[in-house]
Amino acid sequence: SYKAGETSTGGAISYKTGVALQVRPSKLTLEEVFYIKTERLPTLLARLDAPNGFRWHYQDYDELPRLFDFFSADYTAEKLRHFSQAFLEDGAGEAILSRLDYLTPEQKASSLTTIRGPVHWPTTIQHWLNWPAETGLRHEWSHAPKDFATLPNLLFSRFQLELARELAQLVRFVELGGPASVRLQTTLPNLKERAARHLALCQAPLLPSVQLALAWNRHDPATLPLLATECKRAANFNPAYARLNELWHDFTSRYVSLPQDETDLARSGLPPMSKIYELWAACEVANALNLNFRSTEIFEAKTVLTAEGAVFCSPDEQIKLYYNKGLPGGWYSTTRPGLPRPDLRLEVGGRQIFLDVKYRTGSDERARPDDIYKMLAYMHDFEVKTGVIIFPGQQAGTKALAIENEQGQRLVELALRPPQSEENDQFGVRLGQLLAKNLFS
Repeated sequence: SYKAGETSTGGAISYKTGVALQVRPSKLTLEEVFYIKTERLPTLLARLDAPNGFRWHYQDYDELPRLFDFFSADYTAEKLRHFSQAFLEDGAGEAILSRLDYLTPEQKASSLTTIRGPVHWPTTIQHWLNWPAETGLRHEWSHAPKDFATLPNLLFSRFQLELARELAQLVRFVELGGPASVRLQTTLPNLKERAARHLALCQAPLLPSVQLALAWNRHDPATLPLLATECKRAANFNPAYARLNELWHDFTSRYVSLPQDETDLARSGLPPMSKIYELWAACEVANALNLNFRSTEIFEAKTVLTAEGAVFCSPDEQIKLYYNKGLPGGWYSTTRPGLPRPDLRLEVGGRQIFLDVKYRTGSDERARPDDIYKMLAYMHDFEVKTGVIIFPGQQAGTKALAIENEQGQRLVELALRPPQSEENDQFGVRLGQLLAKNLFS
């Protein structure tokens, strides 16, 4: 801020004062909050195939719900890693190059034909012209030129160029100081190598030129049905083209590119930390149970997670996790303002399990008594056998304490804090084992 004063001679002087403010979370450490927002949560959303947006409603304001983007270079990197691995490590790129799709001219010159086969005598020229198969002869266009500039090959070249460009932009974004985890910063050389390998794939012999691939308008809606038809035709010759079309569909419909300018980054806003912890806990549970995001009836498109509800499902749909989509009804539930609670509802083969996230409990070792009473009220309302209270706890990682009464009802206190970076791969496994032991046993 600037303040103005007067000198003894009547002249004006100005001097500058300033106050540095630093906001620190009260329930988690600053390092844990930064880790959740820039690395763990974006990575989980990408793994769960969920959008990286979240809408919530403030009860005190009659305004449109605000959108908070959990944007991070890690989210984009996780998506890119999926597509890049399919071509480079899983062999989709080599499989296509080993048997490229091609077409031959529809009208062939007579000089390009060869007549082969044993002749069945006696026969005549007229007999051979009318029924060549009966004579044992056949035409072979053995010298006909092959045209490799087909639509499936054009798609393959363009796909590699898109991946190389996105990887290069991601590297540049991180190198210029964009928000990214330490783990992503250390893998930049690998991302550069991947970009070079994708460029090498699209420059393979016989493929359409790079200029032709770049000139192709992939946003033309008339191209999509033709592209699917041509890839299906090419898949009869090489099954790898079916995988190519599937990957391209996922890339164009679900991939979230990097922001093109700073205004996109400025939309991040300041969401309540309780909401961030709540969504992170939901994603950790979904990831531990091997679930994937599924759009709900409220927002069919995979654009944002909403306060009205989101669903995570197992592939066979035997396990469903409802986020912020509480059951209506019940005496205690209907007397409370706001959305139906609890925060998470797990369905396993028709059996209900309630989970409520309590960020305000903070670093306490046990859940608060009033939170326990609320969960017991939910369980009584809907005759649910198992209820879980999730709160930060005191130590990094996860810890559970289960209490069971004579009627078979079980109350589980689950302390959940962000894992250490080096424990990322094992954290989901341990949480899954803990949930299986306390919820499904």
